[in-house]
Amino acid sequence: MPVRWQKNIWTALLFMSSGGTLTLLVLSIVAQAIAPPIWWIWPPLTLISALALVRCYRREPSDLRGFWHLRLEDLIFAGLYFGLLLAILKPLLDSWFPLVGIVFSACQAIGLVVGCLAAQRSGHTQRLRKLLFAFAYGTRLVGLVAAGACVAVILMDGICFNVPFYWFRKVMLDIGYVDDPERPYLMLHRMTLACFPVGVVMVAVLERVLRTQDGPATAPIS
Repeated sequence: MPVRWQKNIWTALLFMSSGGTLTLLVLSIVAQAIAPPIWWIWPPLTLISALALVRCYRREPSDLRGFWHLRLEDLIFAGLYFGLLLAILKPLLDSWFPLVGIVFSACQAIGLVVGCLAAQRSGHTQRLRKLLFAFAYGTRLVGLVAAGACVAVILMDGICFNVPFYWFRKVMLDIGYVDDPERPYLMLHRMTLACFPVGVVMVAVLERVLRTQDGPATAPIS
C-alpha cells in the first residue's frame, strides 16, 4: 500500500480514537460514570495511530521545512484565548459552565497550541499570519476530534447496546426531554462538532488569501 494511503488511514484512525479517548475521559472524570470495558480500546489505539503516522512520515518525509517548536508568546496567546472564551461562555451557560464552558474552552486552547506548532512547521513566522493559521487549524482540529468522537460513540453504542445511532440522533435532532441529564454533554458535543464546518471554511479562505498573496508555492494547511 502506498505510504500516502497509509497516512490517510492512520490520520483518520487517530482522529476517531482521539475522540473516543476524549469521550472516555469526560465519562470517567467529569460524569464519574463507569464506561464499558471495551471503551478502553481507544487510548492505546490513539498511541498506536500516532506512532504509525510518525513511522509513515519517516519513510516519506513532508516537504515542509519549518520546525516543531513553540514560542513563549504562543502559550501566552493560548492562555488569553482560554480566558476570553471562559469570560464569554460563563454568562451564557450558567449552571452548565463547569462542564460545557471549561471543557470547550480548554479544547479550543489546546487546538490553538497545536495550530501554532503547525504554523511554525509550515514556515509561517509573521505574527498575524501565524495566529490566523493557528486559529483556523486549531478550530478545524477540534471539530475533527469531535467528529471522531461521534463515530466512536456510534460504534460503541452499536457494540454494547445495539443502538448505534442513539447518540447521533440526540446530537443532531436534540431528541430528549428538557430535564434529560445528558443535555450538558449534548451541548458540549454539539459545540465542538460545530467547529468542524467553521474550521473548514476558515482554512479554505485563509489558503485562498495566502495563495493570492504569495503565489502557488505557499504551504497548504494540511
